[in-house]
Amino acid sequence: MILSHRQLQSILESREFNVDRLVCEAIMLTHQRKECITLLGPRQIGKTTLAKSFFEEKLGGVYRDLEIKEDREEVGYGSKFFKQHKEQIIILDEIQESESLFAQIKGHIDKQRFMKNKNCKFLLLGSASLDLQRKSVASLTGRVTFIQMTGILLTELIDSLSDHFQSLSDNELYETYKNLTDLLIFRGGMPLSLFASSDEVSIEERMDFIDSYVQRDVEKYGLMVARTTLEDTLTFIAKVNGKQFEIGTFTKRLKTSRQKVQDAISALEQLLLLRAIKPWSVINGRTVEVSKHTKLYIRDTGLLSSLLDIYSPQSLLDSRHIGTVWESFVIESLIGTAQSTGKFRNCYFYRTRDGDSELDFILEFKDGTKWGIEIKYSEPKSLNIGNITAAKTVGVDRRLVIHNGTRSFKISGGFEAMPLHEVLRAILKYQSSLTVLNK
Repeated sequence: MILSHRQLQSILESREFNVDRLVCEAIMLTHQRKECITLLGPRQIGKTTLAKSFFEEKLGGVYRDLEIKEDREEVGYGSKFFKQHKEQIIILDEIQESESLFAQIKGHIDKQRFMKNKNCKFLLLGSASLDLQRKSVASLTGRVTFIQMTGILLTELIDSLSDHFQSLSDNELYETYKNLTDLLIFRGGMPLSLFASSDEVSIEERMDFIDSYVQRDVEKYGLMVARTTLEDTLTFIAKVNGKQFEIGTFTKRLKTSRQKVQDAISALEQLLLLRAIKPWSVINGRTVEVSKHTKLYIRDTGLLSSLLDIYSPQSLLDSRHIGTVWESFVIESLIGTAQSTGKFRNCYFYRTRDGDSELDFILEFKDGTKWGIEIKYSEPKSLNIGNITAAKTVGVDRRLVIHNGTRSFKISGGFEAMPLHEVLRAILKYQSSLTVLNK
């Protein structure tokens, strides 16, 4: 029997299961070569839960939250605390609350290197991107790696619910996956929203998140942007989600200055709410005539749905925005999955200035392999010649069309049409092969 949206929603709301996060593997692999990892991600994305449930409880790490006065006082200047726990993973949450610790972390790492202590490991957690990097890179150069954490991914959710799917036939399973995908798109990957007791509570969680996040962190990180400007920019980006960013359009619609728009977009990127994807422009060492504008995406589709005033999964499916919301969801799923095992290098889109040739997304792995991807909500019947030309021009190693159907099949121009969950599995399988080859 196919599990309906309502049945799946009830399962999620029960919380009678655990979600194992793929990013744990990336952290474990990186800790084999680096003493210090900074895990970045928006608030409420699950960084603290991951750190405490896996790295503290399972691996015996020691966790301290530097926003809590008692924890901050216990850690103190760092040197004594670090020495006491030199054989454990030291987990410091909200590390930006104690900037002076960066120098102490550097000194401790260097001392433990000299003593050949391979158990010296730090996991730092932070909720801002560039701000945190600026404070740590200078003192921890060569000792730290940054890993970004996304919301709960489709493959993680499927694996965590596998016990509920055991009696389903293949056709029932794929239809159930589709229903689960639609639910995850609407609620987004933030745990408080995804596992809320109802759609109404889920929406409230998301709107509270936007209000508190914007109000709190703009001031906290010293981002010089008025709250109203930031809120207006975020709402407008939701309406033009996935389109190329032309600042003149923003300044006209928001009735504000060019500089204020640029500052607001920069702030939203630093708060990890917004993803900007640049165009691919270099082909075989030469620069080609392509669009120079970036594309902007709201990273969490639950937040995006709320900003678009969409209040139910069915309303989202019926909305004229479903195509761009689906595109955001696919892109964030691809990046999050690729980052989870540490083989992600970069991502782009491709579009010539005249628009005759384009690819929605190019995923590049660390070995230089590139997958060219078109994103369609419905199962496609064919592709236009511009997509095929773009794939050839860029020189992608695999051509994919990702849709929200249930079938995989060949399509024109050497492309493979596949449901999202199959592409995510293919990424994990490919990256596993890279890991084996590199050993």
